Amino acid sequence: MKKTKFIWLFIGLLALDQVTKFLLFQKEINLIGTFLRIESSMNTGVAFGLMQGFNWVWILISLLAIVLVWVLFKKYLLGVVLVEVGIIGNLIDRIFLGFVRDFIGVYIWPNFNIADACNTIGVFILAYYLIKED
Repeated sequence: MKKTKFIWLFIGLLALDQVTKFLLFQKEINLIGTFLRIESSMNTGVAFGLMQGFNWVWILISLLAIVLVWVLFKKYLLGVVLVEVGIIGNLIDRIFLGFVRDFIGVYIWPNFNIADACNTIGVFILAYYLIKED
């Protein structure tokens, strides 16, 4: 992929994250019974609701992570774009709302959002490339 396609991918996924949070947060919808649902939660912690209540710490860590991910992994653009969307999408929430808007519920898994999904997939892609290099 050319670099401009990665830029558009970044913009599109970040927009998708923010638009879905805006449209679906504070909605309750069962999509497939209780297995897949729209179910809002306010997360002041990190992934899966861990370490709640340290918003300013997560803002600082997020800012540092944005730089480190780019510096350390920029040759793996797909993984970097996904991780950066995850970090920045949730950072926007933390700065402006004081919490992250999670709304996707899958079975007994903690609620998450598009940014979380991008971040998780991006980390797996980066791990794959790093393992493949060895």
